[in-house]
Amino acid sequence: MKLPDMERLLARLYSSSGAAGRNADRVVLYEDAAKKQLQEFIAALHGCRCMIQACLSFNDSMGEIKSSLLRHILTPGKGLPDARPTIKHFENAFDWSEAEKTGRILPCEGVDKDYDAANRTVREIEIELEKHLEMQRKCFGSDMISYVTVGKEHYQLEIPENLLAKVPQDYEARSSRKVFDTKG
Repeated sequence: MKLPDMERLLARLYSSSGAAGRNADRVVLYEDAAKKQLQEFIAALHGCRCMIQACLSFNDSMGEIKSSLLRHILTPGKGLPDARPTIKHFENAFDWSEAEKTGRILPCEGVDKDYDAANRTVREIEIELEKHLEMQRKCFGSDMISYVTVGKEHYQLEIPENLLAKVPQDYEARSSRKVFDTKG
């Protein structure tokens, strides 16, 4: 991999990493800007990894380097900050190539406990919704009942028109289309 202009890249990341001033909490990053920022962040991670590998390549010939200052600068943990654990953390935290393509970081399992807990909760709720759907299908005696999303309304029951007579009074009609009626 070609080493990017790290000084320029890190300066851009630093300046765009957070808003400054009194309006910092109201800054909105639109998806294309956020995706570009993420791509620059990943490029910086690649660049850091490349720089570390370049410096480590001198290990075999470190004894031949006469300058103590140069040896000190090229030694991770001394003159050169040892960024290997940080780079390793980010390598294991998310899929870099997927993040570059989609513009989103999806943490790997085990990286973020709160994210993992939220995912477990979502899966549990989806299981409950599937159980509810099966119960509704049995109640109406039809496999034609399904969930639909209408606008911002998710998990609305879509019931065929021929089964509308079986719909309980406490169900609320939200919308309809030819042959189907959607109940909330």
